[in-house]
Amino acid sequence: MTRRKLLWTALLIVALAAVFLALPLVRPYLVARFWGVEANLRGANLMRAPLSSANLNAADLSEADLRKANLCSAILMSTDLRGADLRGADLRGALLYVTYLQDTQLQGADLRATGLANFSFYTV
Repeated sequence: MTRRKLLWTALLIVALAAVFLALPLVRPYLVARFWGVEANLRGANLMRAPLSSANLNAADLSEADLRKANLCSAILMSTDLRGADLRGADLRGALLYVTYLQDTQLQGADLRATGLANFSFYTV
């Protein structure tokens, strides 16, 4: 093989290895963004994920890391967010009807136009 072919072969192997190693990190985002309805994303790392207008209807996002995620206008109806970390997340206009929020961390989250902005959270 010529030197040029060896270089291209090595470059292809490195690129394939990078894709293979990055796939587990990108998979939760792709599932949430494009196939979110009833998706099982329990414990997924979606920190800072751009999920505005994503349809996550009836998805399992319990214990997921959604810190500083953009969930503006996202559909989160019947979504399980128990134990999820939504600190600093942007939830403006998100549909949160019948959403399970037990033990969810919402400190600093933008809840305007969600119906939760003036809601008082307390444990019974």
